[in-house]
Amino acid sequence: MNYKDKIFLQSMLTLLIIAAATLLSYIIKNLGFSDTNIVVIYILSVLIVSYFTKGYFYGIAASVLCMFSFNFFFTAPIHSFNVYNKSYVLTLIVMLIASILTSTLTSKIIHSSKTANSNKKQFQTLFKVSSSLAKASSISDVANISLQCISILFDCEATFLTSIDNITYRYDIMREKRFISSQVISKEQIELLLESKTIYYIRNQVNQYGILCLPLDFDINEEKKAFINSICNQIFIALERERLSREKESVKNEVEREKFKSNLLRAISHDLRGPLSSISGASEILLYNIKDSENLGFAKDIHDSSIWLTQMVENILSLTKVQEGSLNINKKPEAIEEIIGVVLQYFSKCTTTNKIVVDIPNDIILVPMDGKLICQVLINLIDNAIKHSNPTDEITIKAFVDKKQVWFCVIDNGTGINPQNLSKIFDLFYIAEDLPSDTKHRGNGLGLAICKAIVLAHGGKIIAENNLEKGATIRFSLPLKEDSN
Repeated sequence: MNYKDKIFLQSMLTLLIIAAATLLSYIIKNLGFSDTNIVVIYILSVLIVSYFTKGYFYGIAASVLCMFSFNFFFTAPIHSFNVYNKSYVLTLIVMLIASILTSTLTSKIIHSSKTANSNKKQFQTLFKVSSSLAKASSISDVANISLQCISILFDCEATFLTSIDNITYRYDIMREKRFISSQVISKEQIELLLESKTIYYIRNQVNQYGILCLPLDFDINEEKKAFINSICNQIFIALERERLSREKESVKNEVEREKFKSNLLRAISHDLRGPLSSISGASEILLYNIKDSENLGFAKDIHDSSIWLTQMVENILSLTKVQEGSLNINKKPEAIEEIIGVVLQYFSKCTTTNKIVVDIPNDIILVPMDGKLICQVLINLIDNAIKHSNPTDEITIKAFVDKKQVWFCVIDNGTGINPQNLSKIFDLFYIAEDLPSDTKHRGNGLGLAICKAIVLAHGGKIIAENNLEKGATIRFSLPLKEDSN
């Protein structure tokens, strides 16, 4: 029924009710009842009009018609709008005001009652939708429940689009059949579908999880629109919950994988320590006892490889501790020269030909540190300098005090660092692409990353830079005093 038909029907209903009231008034007038009873009948008819019509217009119009009808049919002179008795003028005015007020109040009460009932129904519906969505165990369940609710509430076809693992799925429910079909949909099909539907996005300012599609000819007013938006909000909450649940599960699995990987690396590294120590010790004895150059070369290769593997095992163990957050720093005052002495003793066992020069203050400087870990940092930095230098180049270890911190520098005269790589060399598993193939083979991207983690855990900082002429310097600082906090 269109708008004009509704106006015509409600207008005819108003006229019929007033006519019926006039006829009833004629009957009771002939039965000897007073004019007061007729006025009451007309006011009652205004109430009836207000109840069965929508809006204030029909009630007010009925009030005016009742006044004129009473004047025309029941006040002298009859069948005239003139009034002989002036007291009837006041009666007519009071009748009109009473009728208008009664009509207005009735319309307000009816409207409030309908609004309350509508709100109650919507609240109950939203509660059912929310309760049903709360039981959903997957994104597909959310789509199915949403379409069932939409179809039942509005008796229409509906389509729901959502993405699962970067694949867009289309869920449809037909008006005649209450079962839901699903299929994968392409980007082109999505564009064609959206052109032929009324669209409601399931989203907030940050995320969009789906699109609800209703027919273009769907009869919708502002009230229905607000109701559908409320349902879309409930769907969004359900999809957001599912997304967070999937992310939580993914993070949990990732943590378990990382934990398993760390445990495996730690176990392997511990198991390798013993055999590598034996190989390193045995090869060192061979170096001092073998006389012929050919076998001496084999022993040297074995010894160098065992030292390299031992250092890699230490780095892997440190890496697992860093990743698990269990890298414990046991600080105590250590003399700079003693730490550097341990490092030099380590490299004295290696067969490197690079000369290592030490430049430290003459005064004894005590620095709070974990000596074993700082030795590992220096060993990694010197080993890195040796890889990027010629066999005859010098490697310098320098230490100096600057204000409230001490700086350790490892300086080489090698190839230097590509400026594009300066910001990346401390990243885990980073190996520069422009390195020689033999250097790449010996690198694993762990050493400098572990150096950074150890230095930061001590409250210091580490910096890499190229020298003015050639080579590079990597320096790190350690606080001279423990932080009171």
